[in-house]
Amino acid sequence: SGFKTRQELLDDEFDKFVKRSNVQEPLAPGEGIAAQIKAVFKSYVEDSDYREAIDSGRFSDLNVLANGDIFFRLSPELRRLIPEYIKDNINLAEFGK
Repeated sequence: SGFKTRQELLDDEFDKFVKRSNVQEPLAPGEGIAAQIKAVFKSYVEDSDYREAIDSGRFSDLNVLANGDIFFRLSPELRRLIPEYIKDNINLAEFGK
C-alpha cells in the first residue's frame, strides 16, 4: 500500500470532518453541496491566500481566488465550522502550506 498521496490524506481528513461535524446536508460524493463543502475544505487547507482571506474576514479577497465564490454558497454554519475544524484537527504543515 505504501504512503498515501497528499490528495488521499486530504480526502481522509475531509471524510473525518463529515463524520465528526455531523453535517446535515446530504453528502453523496461529488454531488451538489458535498462537492462545494469539499472544495472549500481543500482550498482552506491548500491555499494560504484563501485561508488568510477567511481568517482575517476579508471575504472580498475570495472573489479572485479559486473556489472563493463557493464559500459564499455555503450556510453560515458551514462557513464557520470548516475553518474551525481544520484549525483544531489538521496539521497544515503536513500539506506543505
